[in-house]
Amino acid sequence: MGRSYYLQERGCSFLCVLVVTKKRIGHSRSARWAPIDRVICSELLTMAMPDSVAECLDEYFTREMIRKIPKMVERTMRLSTLGVEKTPPEQLNTYFQEATKCFVLGLPQASIALCRAALAQGIRESARKAGLNPVGELSELIEVAARSKVLKGSSLQLANEVRLAGNRALHYGSSIDKNASEVLLKVRLVLLDLFGAVDFPTEIAKLLEKQKASD
Repeated sequence: MGRSYYLQERGCSFLCVLVVTKKRIGHSRSARWAPIDRVICSELLTMAMPDSVAECLDEYFTREMIRKIPKMVERTMRLSTLGVEKTPPEQLNTYFQEATKCFVLGLPQASIALCRAALAQGIRESARKAGLNPVGELSELIEVAARSKVLKGSSLQLANEVRLAGNRALHYGSSIDKNASEVLLKVRLVLLDLFGAVDFPTEIAKLLEKQKASD
């Protein structure tokens, strides 16, 4: 009895959706759905048949993820394990982990933006340990770090390259997987230098080798 009533209630609700939709778009076969019609129909279906909508969404996202797995594996294989002597702060770790996840999932613009945030956080933390209290935009943080020798040489150059890539991604939306891969590697190297790389010169050599191979 309960199941029959449930099905009857859901069926009546679905009929209401069809009636409202038909009234809005008319009887013409050539009638096109306006954006507002799609929104209204979507909302009505979700209210009338939440379980069915959830099932459809589950199937859609499952198929999407399965389709993306080969590329996700390919991106993951590009990453390398880099060790540090000092544990980075929790907030910095969060930014960097999210940047890596976005890269693997194929969200290059988000990955680059988070790399930029991780770099800024890393410079702030390192500068504070050097007795400084840097504030302002990333460009200002890099200047302070350069003057105080927190960043120097190759690390300073890589930090500026990450900053410029972040600006392009945030303001112009120009980012692809290759760019995100390079930015992720560069910010990893800068953070390795700031927090104690096991072998920083070797890692720099790896970066240059990867850049030449991809050109």
